[in-house]
Amino acid sequence: MKLKLLLLMAGIATIICAIYIAKDASIPQSTRQDEPFVEQQDTQTIGYENGKKIFDIRIQRIKKNKYGHLIKGEAILDGHVYNHNGNVLIRALSGDYAHVNTAMKSIIITSNIRAIIDPSTTTQSVRINGQEFRYNHNNKKARFHDQLTLSFSGISLNATECIYVNKSETIEFPRGFMLTTDQSQTSAPKGIMAIRESTIDASPNIRTVYRATPKKTDSSVIQTLLKNSTTITSDQLHINHKNEQKPKVLYTVNAMASQPGKIIKSDTIDLDFKKQLFRASANVELTFDSLDWVIQKRQPISNAMIRKMLKKTTLMLSDMAWYDQKKNHVILKENVTLKQTPFKLKCDELRYDITKKIIELKGNVKITNLGIPILNAQHVIIDIENEQFNITPSNTINEILIELTTGRATP
Repeated sequence: MKLKLLLLMAGIATIICAIYIAKDASIPQSTRQDEPFVEQQDTQTIGYENGKKIFDIRIQRIKKNKYGHLIKGEAILDGHVYNHNGNVLIRALSGDYAHVNTAMKSIIITSNIRAIIDPSTTTQSVRINGQEFRYNHNNKKARFHDQLTLSFSGISLNATECIYVNKSETIEFPRGFMLTTDQSQTSAPKGIMAIRESTIDASPNIRTVYRATPKKTDSSVIQTLLKNSTTITSDQLHINHKNEQKPKVLYTVNAMASQPGKIIKSDTIDLDFKKQLFRASANVELTFDSLDWVIQKRQPISNAMIRKMLKKTTLMLSDMAWYDQKKNHVILKENVTLKQTPFKLKCDELRYDITKKIIELKGNVKITNLGIPILNAQHVIIDIENEQFNITPSNTINEILIELTTGRATP
């Protein structure tokens, strides 16, 4: 009885399968009439809010659902995103694939993204290449992801992610960036770009490597210095790139610049490429393993005392120090202290004319040897090339002048 029942059930199942197979075989391989999407070619999709256009996208091929607000697209040809005033902020938006929800006012574009961000108050634009773009008008933010390259003002910036905020016209880099120019490369863990102001702020652990090519007009000292790259680190960075060719760069909080055998530490390092001034200020500390680099063409020095001084480690302290590229001068000012065993020098200002190879000390010049005062003057000029010294007032001639003049080394 059980065997008959099982055979009966198997037979019924076989008949049902045969019916479905026959029906499937008779269905044509084409889109069903109740398919929720319809295809269109070369269309323009527009999103509105309160009667104002907020985005429009031209797409070569789309699938559009019957309700009209869900769109799948291929080959995005041109797109625009507008602000509340109707100004275009993102233009020339393109990519391979798109999902658009006109009801939710959102856009997703993937693969080979291209876009241009235009600020509302300046003429500088930011070009972006990447692999993914998302825009949601409800929070007024556009997100670019994956293999991003931003180009502006002669600068190339690479990042994994950036967020463009419509209202403030800023670009945030929550996962950091790498900024590259013709002469430098800067990395930062996070940052923000204010497009209207043409500024970039970043923090912490900033690291910049400068590599400048010496010019024929540069002095031999500068040419020697430029053979090595300069590394600058800090915890905060501010860049103003409004002047595309000559930006201003400000490093603050634990700022330090270094080359082999040379270190500058200060609260602030300021690079003004327009004025050709490079300045360190507040708690400036300069350390040199030797001073051989200050001698152009490595000319021979006959004075044994000077030769010995140029070989020693030197520490310089001041409230401000800068390099004037136009004059080719290095200047230290305010509370200047120079330490070189066994000497210690203090003055109000120290100026080194690299071209003429002259060191000038001004204001309350005091030199001690092992703590014993040996010089007190108002103005001292040291001509390195000619190995000559001029001290004012002249009645301060004493041990240090004798040593420098005769070349006698201190025991």
